Amino acid sequence: MRAFQQIPLLLERGGKRSLQQQVADQLRGKVLGGVLRPGQQLPSIRELAQSLGVARNTVLLAYERLCSEGYIVTRGTRGTFVADPLPDRSLSVCRLLPRTPVGQRPDLPGFLPGMRQPLPVSPGVTPEEIRAAVELDFSLGRPSAELFPRDAWFKSSIQLARSQPRYLTDYAPSAGDPDLRAALVAHLGRARGISCSVEDVLIVSGIQEALSLVVSLFPHHHRRPVVIENPAYAGACNLFAYHRWEMLPVPVDEQGLCVGELPERPCSLVYVTPSRHYPLGMTLSLERRRALLEWAGRQGAYVLEDDYDGDFRYQRVPLPALKAFDSERVIHLGTFSKSLGASLRLGYMVCPPSLREPLVRAKALLNHACPWLPQAVLADFLTGGVYAEHLRRVRGEYRRRRDCLMAALERLFPGSRFSGVDCGMHLCWRLPPQAPPARELARACREADIWLYTLDQAAVVGPGLEALSERMLLLGYAALSLDSIADGARRIGQIAARL
Repeated sequence: MRAFQQIPLLLERGGKRSLQQQVADQLRGKVLGGVLRPGQQLPSIRELAQSLGVARNTVLLAYERLCSEGYIVTRGTRGTFVADPLPDRSLSVCRLLPRTPVGQRPDLPGFLPGMRQPLPVSPGVTPEEIRAAVELDFSLGRPSAELFPRDAWFKSSIQLARSQPRYLTDYAPSAGDPDLRAALVAHLGRARGISCSVEDVLIVSGIQEALSLVVSLFPHHHRRPVVIENPAYAGACNLFAYHRWEMLPVPVDEQGLCVGELPERPCSLVYVTPSRHYPLGMTLSLERRRALLEWAGRQGAYVLEDDYDGDFRYQRVPLPALKAFDSERVIHLGTFSKSLGASLRLGYMVCPPSLREPLVRAKALLNHACPWLPQAVLADFLTGGVYAEHLRRVRGEYRRRRDCLMAALERLFPGSRFSGVDCGMHLCWRLPPQAPPARELARACREADIWLYTLDQAAVVGPGLEALSERMLLLGYAALSLDSIADGARRIGQIAARL
């Protein structure tokens, strides 16, 4: 008889969460935490049920759930295994593990003494190794490496390092390089309609750090709920959940956040992506922007405006940012992770006057400042016109890649519908009736080393979106060549025909 290694799981019997859910959540946590490795064989349903003292149906349902999410695979009579490769952890939704009374330390990843719940596995929160190369990855939010302005970046870096060597060894100002902040004031005025001063701009290591700084200003006992979009960016929701912040999801439609469904109760924050909703891609209408700001004024809420990829707009002139309408309540967040590259770790905040000093102090306490040289190079790019020329070139290429993907999918899957195509770096593909369900197609494609993304892999999905999740896939196109896109679509069509 085959011997198997027992998997220690801590089940709370008679609790609010079913045993099936507890088994699935804890196994998922062990996979994401590296305790269970890709390709590792799991106990059979009978064996795990026997070791846990639960019904076989409990384990069966947990395994089926993890299989549908892509974390485990069954291989006939050989058994059940951890998937290899795993779903994209940088995009998957964080599922917080069960809260545990203080003093108990179960075998859970990320659990620290004295903590009331484990650290979430979340983009921008949990460090992870670079994922092994995937043959065709329609990843969301990843810019093209081949289009990065390497020569100009290296040239500017060398010139600045030679001309200002003392800044290589000094601490940069906590608020950021003054030249970059001044350049951003001019850039945001032209591109987003924001009128602000240098003192309003704070340089950060990406939007995830900006969100963390904002959360740090709200003591737990003074927090009121935070309103989020449904669906919403996982990095923000994971952060709110980790800090035990009550979240109130509000639906979106083709005009963005449904402001008529905002709760009429005091809230601390409302987190929105108005320039391009993440991940569905619609733009918040002008009328709703004004209504949202009126609601925030009534409820005493700050508005967190996440402008994560507003530089890529192909067909319409962008509306002014929310910050352009209200300098007192809106905290505008921007990043260069999409336009240049995430490894540069450069973003910015445009702060309300009342929060400028607290946010700078929080930044100084966190990591003092961002590195000087990348800030100086970016300032040089913005003032010298290099950044504007780079955006012009990249927009044109990304538009061609978007058109190639849409044309190929329409040809292979007649009746397909697309949304979020006016701007950004990915599109939302609504499958036609004759196509397989989204999760089934995505799972089959991953087995062929082609990565597509379901809605619940790309975002936090609240109630009411079950039907949409079954018929929608999200595909990024920015990082793939035209040939790769065409080949990938052809292979997706072949896989769908076999299902």
